[in-house]
Amino acid sequence: MTSLFVTGGTGTLGSAVVRHYLKSDRFDRIVVFSRDEQKQEELRRSIDDPRMRFFLGDIRDAGRLRRAMENADTVVHAAALKCIHFGSTNPVEFAKTNVDGSINVMEAALDNNVRRVVAISTDKAVEPVCLYGATKLVAEGIFSHAKAYTGHRRTTFCIVRLGNIAHSRGSVIPYFNRLKAEGKSLPVTHPDMTRYWVSQEQAQELIEVAVDGTEDIYTPDEVAFRLSDLIKAYECPHHIVGLRDQERLYEKLDANTSSNDPVRFMSVAELKEAIKCSI
Repeated sequence: MTSLFVTGGTGTLGSAVVRHYLKSDRFDRIVVFSRDEQKQEELRRSIDDPRMRFFLGDIRDAGRLRRAMENADTVVHAAALKCIHFGSTNPVEFAKTNVDGSINVMEAALDNNVRRVVAISTDKAVEPVCLYGATKLVAEGIFSHAKAYTGHRRTTFCIVRLGNIAHSRGSVIPYFNRLKAEGKSLPVTHPDMTRYWVSQEQAQELIEVAVDGTEDIYTPDEVAFRLSDLIKAYECPHHIVGLRDQERLYEKLDANTSSNDPVRFMSVAELKEAIKCSI
């Protein structure tokens, strides 16, 4: 029996991974591991599949994580604290979840002789300027160097480093959609700001490649958008609020790239279609 274990399995990306694999016969058992019982109940009600299992728990709890991961073949580690603002005001909590929790995932996977661990990271881990990015950089280091602890075990580790997942909770597009529906002006940090565009489908496909791959780090194709173009696509009033603390104009998916490297930017027409699909 092959078993998939997803930490943060009720989050935007984690639940998308679960639904993606339910469409195939790749895994005989799919475990959702998260600390939110309400979200688990909502997901359980929306899915009627005998392969599903729902385990309450927190990746900070090493014992619970180790027990829950028994018999897992593959782990997708999507659990994390992500909000940049809360990271600056709750740094210890971010460290406990994103760093200590990642250590617990690594050790539980080794103790259970898991075949493959796919850890989800972020472009903000590349030369980080915010505490969230710094904790994810440390988490990347944990999984990149976990082979030092593998010994005779079969476990391999890899990282999937994603940009902003376009329609995830907390991303700019659902927020702008709501403001536009309410007839409010859109707050724009800086019109020259650029961000990488990753759809949920692209993220799922990349994770699927990583699950059965051999590479250490996976990144999506570099497709980005300019905030100025996104505002044009919305065709509604906006106002400039300026860059927030621990925020930068441009993100990078790889430390070896520079601002002069070619990146395909989405057109206003493409952004209009993407927004339309998300409403």
